[in-house]
Amino acid sequence: MMYQILELRVEWSGVLNMIDNYTKTQISVVASIIYKCCLNNEYIWFSKLVDHCPIEFERSDISKAEDYLMDLGVIETEWININGHWARIYIIPDMWKQVLSKGFRFDS
Repeated sequence: MMYQILELRVEWSGVLNMIDNYTKTQISVVASIIYKCCLNNEYIWFSKLVDHCPIEFERSDISKAEDYLMDLGVIETEWININGHWARIYIIPDMWKQVLSKGFRFDS
């Protein structure tokens, strides 16, 4: 398992090296918001993600960051019914939770 995690870290950093710094920041912020919500057992969907992002982030930029994270397999989506409304929520697979736990620290 450790080999797989190290391999994912190399892949993650390699992909991020091909992206400009502004987009890297957006991807990291979006990943950290989704990760924090998952840690707190909170559902998060796109409009909630937009509300949690810094105001200077455009919706289209957040969507691009979401696409990068899905392409890398860092996040997955699932449709669930919340209070009678269907929402596509974000989920972080277990193997990525271990990688992200080393990269993000949150105050309680």
